Amino acid sequence: MVNVKTAKREKVTEKKFEFEIKDNILVGDDLTYPENYDNVGEIILEILRSEPDHIGQIEATTGKQSTYKEMLDKSVRCAIWLRKAGVKPGDVVAVCSSCYCENYIPFLACLYIGAQCAIEYHQLPARTFRHFLSIVTPKIIFLHAHALDNLIKAQNETSTNIRRVIFEDQVPNEESLDAILSEQTVAEIEKFRCEDIENPKHAALLIGTSGSTGVPKVAELSHLALKTMMHPVYAKIPDRVWLCVAGMRWITYFWNLLGGLRSNATRVIAEDAQSAKYYLEIIRKYEIEYYGADTNQLRQIYKLGLINDYRETKLKTLRFGGSPFSRDIHETLIKELPQINTLQAYGSTDIGNVIVAQKPGSTPGSCGFIRPGIKLKVVCTQTGVALGPNKHGEICVKSNTRINKYRGNPIATRNAIDSEGWFHMGDIGYYDEVGELYIVGRTSQFIKYNDCCLSVLEMETIFDMHPDVYKAVVIPVPSEIEGELPVAVVEKLPDKEITEHELLTYFKKNMPEFYMLKSVKFVKEMPRTSTGKIARNDLKQMLCVAM
Repeated sequence: MVNVKTAKREKVTEKKFEFEIKDNILVGDDLTYPENYDNVGEIILEILRSEPDHIGQIEATTGKQSTYKEMLDKSVRCAIWLRKAGVKPGDVVAVCSSCYCENYIPFLACLYIGAQCAIEYHQLPARTFRHFLSIVTPKIIFLHAHALDNLIKAQNETSTNIRRVIFEDQVPNEESLDAILSEQTVAEIEKFRCEDIENPKHAALLIGTSGSTGVPKVAELSHLALKTMMHPVYAKIPDRVWLCVAGMRWITYFWNLLGGLRSNATRVIAEDAQSAKYYLEIIRKYEIEYYGADTNQLRQIYKLGLINDYRETKLKTLRFGGSPFSRDIHETLIKELPQINTLQAYGSTDIGNVIVAQKPGSTPGSCGFIRPGIKLKVVCTQTGVALGPNKHGEICVKSNTRINKYRGNPIATRNAIDSEGWFHMGDIGYYDEVGELYIVGRTSQFIKYNDCCLSVLEMETIFDMHPDVYKAVVIPVPSEIEGELPVAVVEKLPDKEITEHELLTYFKKNMPEFYMLKSVKFVKEMPRTSTGKIARNDLKQMLCVAM
């Protein structure tokens, strides 16, 4: 057994999380929960009651503030209404929203009463609504007025009777959120008590996975998973003002909400999928200290020449993740923004948490070290045997935040969770001699070319470093002789001109000799899924049609 707590690597000796490597398994320290409640709603109400005047959130565009007192009042009123509407523990309530400042209300209400909260995007075509409703079968759905027509169409086509609550007021023949909240009395609020949770492993949250290479699956997360997400080891951060840009469709939304409450931080809520320049103004205006961003935002900071602007802000922590990121760009940001801790993290909706994270001093390009309560191994993709340091294989994880299953998809569940309870992340990676984790790529994103296995991530990283390229995605296309050939789909930086020949020459100069690139195709903008990921299947279909 290697005790990593005493491993000798000066730059990380006092900066990492504590864990051990035993039989080629990385084992994080045990978690001791500070509360005895199985219902995470009890923890939340305790926090909200503790500082009623604390500003829990601010809407970035309007400056509208919500105190803990208001958040408690509205969420409890909603819980009382749900009970009166016949919602019982285990029933499903759906919420279709994005970065709306009051969408926390039905979610917290569901936690309080032990209902399952099913999350979907706020703009859905009728066919997607049909699919969503068939899987989660909600009793009640909260949504925005602009989505109402498509929902009604889906309900009519499926003959489902679902009670609707609209976030906005004055929609004809529809109940509004404000109206249902106003029906509850102060006496009812004072008498309100959370539901006892019979089994903490029962479902609490239903949320779509990213679906970058296929149809999103509905992940089922338990009450225990949410309680674990809110554990101080994961959720408590000293920075006082957070910028939260993840829409409700992202698991990051829930990390921010629960973490913000645990940390008694003020969350500044802004629309997702905006530019780094847009968020820069919010960071300046509200003196943001903590910003959880996806890698696309860091790419913009670097590519669009915004480093000096971000250097002049009050930011203390820039935590990022979501997709692979260039080590060279990461090193540059660390060097140029020394007052900001620019730290990578690794997790997913399916595993329910950030399971690996950097601290100051971690190696640029790594994901950092496993966190307490986590077990992680890297296994041979052929034999399933756990591998030692610096050997590439599939990453497998055990955690209390892991999904129970994919709702309505037993085949996907069996493929993801093995008989010993290990969740297969679908990522290829390795850990070094002291346990720092590195991602090499997705198991589905290696291209078989002749007798070689080409890493999509490695090819995309090379394009990341080109000064005129904003984003490149490498897609395999069929070939009768070679099997598959890689094609680069490139989104150029604004006002930059570069040719296919120049990029092919650049690729050949910077990649190993056995790497081959068939061609380069330019797009104005990358297609995205409903969860914001690049839609690789759409790109592949586009390329196959063009060939």
